[in-house]
Amino acid sequence: MSTIIELNTHDIDVVCGGNIIRELEERFPGGEWHNGSFYPNGRPQEPYTGPLPW
Repeated sequence: MSTIIELNTHDIDVVCGGNIIRELEERFPGGEWHNGSFYPNGRPQEPYTGPLPW
């Protein structure tokens, strides 16, 4: 019987149901995490909060 130490990373992912965070980062290398969300094309720009040019 195998112990957890003998498992490689792929086997551990299969047992645990996969590692979605690592899969996202490998599939979209330019992606960024922001406030718990993953943006594959980079973090969105913050809305403009300065004075409006009327």
